[in-house]
Amino acid sequence: MARQRGMAKKPPLEDTIKRKLVSQMNQVIGCRAKRVAGGMMSVGNADITACYFGRRVELEVKRVKGQRPTDIQQYELDQWAAAGASTGCVTCWEDVYQILQAIRPVRFKTNT
Repeated sequence: MARQRGMAKKPPLEDTIKRKLVSQMNQVIGCRAKRVAGGMMSVGNADITACYFGRRVELEVKRVKGQRPTDIQQYELDQWAAAGASTGCVTCWEDVYQILQAIRPVRFKTNT
């Protein structure tokens, strides 16, 4: 079925965004990232956990700009931040880039 003119494009699924962001983060020198498995035992945990030049990074992924973490998600992000981690709620690579850039200038791996 063709999309009608004027209809807004739906934002990508959160899992699609997570996969793409983790892939992009793992192309950055000094960064190792992975998706956190969801489920009842992981309520509140961030969607992406990473280490960037020795600094813990915890990211909550949302589909649309302006969406906020749930109260429990925000509590967990705040606890990580209090312990020295860099945290944030992200929707796209630009959001992640800003968080990483605040730690250290971002440089990408080259394929040689």
